[in-house]
Amino acid sequence: MKFTQLPIVILVVLGFLIVLPTPARAEWFGDLYVGVASTEDGEITRSAFGTSVTESQDFGSSFTIGLRVGKWLENIPWLGFAIDYSIFSVSVDHGDIITSPVSLLAMARMQWMVSTEFARGRLQPYVGMGPALFYSQLNSFSSAPWGPLEKAGDPDTSIDLGLDARVGVAWSITQTIALFGEYRFSTFKPEFDENAYGMSEKIETELITHYGLAGISCRF
Repeated sequence: MKFTQLPIVILVVLGFLIVLPTPARAEWFGDLYVGVASTEDGEITRSAFGTSVTESQDFGSSFTIGLRVGKWLENIPWLGFAIDYSIFSVSVDHGDIITSPVSLLAMARMQWMVSTEFARGRLQPYVGMGPALFYSQLNSFSSAPWGPLEKAGDPDTSIDLGLDARVGVAWSITQTIALFGEYRFSTFKPEFDENAYGMSEKIETELITHYGLAGISCRF
């Protein structure tokens, strides 16, 4: 499936949610984070002309950045919901896969070190889990000996349903600003139809990724 404008639409929606007026008593939050995404080594299956070949693949690690907006429920303050958008990449032979997951998360937290200044707790361990829609683009490159890399064909995209889970801890600096550290896990199975040099090839794999994240949170 090819939705080349999907990441732009998602960013517009997230930006709208951030500037949306909110009730005074609602505990909304917006998080911005960066980190490292390390994808487990796995296998890639390539199919063409009725035959398939499965190869081992070192997917490597990459930089990741993301944005999350959500709300802790007023009557059940330990329970919340959020939407999360991020981007990371993995390496494949002669190319890479750029992935942008959009996750819908159910979240739960503990509220420790409660005081007059920090009524919801200064230290907040939390967990989150939910389904994610992974938008991925496969880019293939080739080069002549001693020549520059160039695209070997048109990039193909894949949209797949997967799992997103995370655990972290937030430390409030003020009543509205907090810092947090987070471990994240995701898994999904993309499928591409690559067309390079006039040859069509089906590519399948499973990407299991572990993330180490750090970020800043605005509570309002």
